[in-house]
Amino acid sequence: EEESIHGRLVTNIFAGGTIDTERSFVTGYPYMSEYRTDLPTYVSWLAGQGYYTEGGHTGYDWFYNRRNVARYFGFDNYYFYEDRYETPGDSLMHDDEFFADLLQLYRDHRAESDAPYFSFSVTYQNHGPYEWTYTAGEAYLTPAATGFGEETCHVWNNYLKGVADTIDAMTQLTRGLEALEE
Repeated sequence: EEESIHGRLVTNIFAGGTIDTERSFVTGYPYMSEYRTDLPTYVSWLAGQGYYTEGGHTGYDWFYNRRNVARYFGFDNYYFYEDRYETPGDSLMHDDEFFADLLQLYRDHRAESDAPYFSFSVTYQNHGPYEWTYTAGEAYLTPAATGFGEETCHVWNNYLKGVADTIDAMTQLTRGLEALEE
């Protein structure tokens, strides 16, 4: 908290519809609409201030028309599963690889330009549903300690393991940024 901007985030969705949160964050609009043309967003405002605007999503570009909408929002460049994040034998890129790639994109930008850099990137790791039988090798909750059934504990353990993995990946990204001169 001492080194970052922090606070509370309240979203207008639970479970399905995470695209609403993504787009509300970028646009400032509380409700999603049909985006079919360029419009003013925080991204386009930053671009107008001289920022290079880039981002990525490890999902498919066609899902929610993300490829076109990223362009309408004013991104200079936006990557998707098809053009950057496809991994052999896996349907998604894990956060450790994704955040390492974000750091590399930033380094590449800094090597070519002094322009300020804005990245809006969305990970798909730890997106449910969570397995009822697999614990990812970690037991954060047990039936004996919680009174929950075994399947419920498996679901929570899978979720919590994903949170731990994301925290580890964010820590590595932070360390990589701190190691940079600026």
